[in-house]
Amino acid sequence: MLKWFKKNERIPFENQLAALDRIGIRLNDGVSPDVLIQEHSKEEYEEQPYYLLLLAMGSEVFDSDGKESYNSNDIWYLDTECIEDHGDYVRVIKRIADLIQDDVVISDISDYVDIENNEARISFEVNGEFKKYDLAVDDDWLDINVFRIFSELLREHGSQRQFFYSVVDQSILVGIFTKEQFKEMRKLINIFIPF
Repeated sequence: MLKWFKKNERIPFENQLAALDRIGIRLNDGVSPDVLIQEHSKEEYEEQPYYLLLLAMGSEVFDSDGKESYNSNDIWYLDTECIEDHGDYVRVIKRIADLIQDDVVISDISDYVDIENNEARISFEVNGEFKKYDLAVDDDWLDINVFRIFSELLREHGSQRQFFYSVVDQSILVGIFTKEQFKEMRKLINIFIPF
């Protein structure tokens, strides 16, 4: 059992969804809670309250045509061993753009990735302003400082939100919260730290 769970604490699946909804962590329109039950049983969600639910809400899903989507635009569960070539950071930043779309508009995203020569950089426009950043290269691992970059950009553009994360093996769970949401989340599950 993970250390941040209270012993023998079982919280009904529906109550967990409602508690997350109250602090602004919601399923996307058109996504039914039944979709989450395909990932884990209600009993499993109740044995590890909020943790499995957040992972499932932030996971990538594919429709019958192979098109990717997400259960929530408030949370993201991603494998950080995902950078191999050009276009990989573009994919990451497009997802970040979905997460921050209520605060800033990201457009004209491009990247350059050359693992062998230890080069990685990204560029994009934020509300029409051009930005360019060099990133660290560590084999095929994502430079998670990309989330710090976007937290800083959010602050520069007057947003009250920033990115927070929790390490899950080689993956991370990333949320975008206000300070108040973060405080409320810590009452439910204390796993996130700020970028």
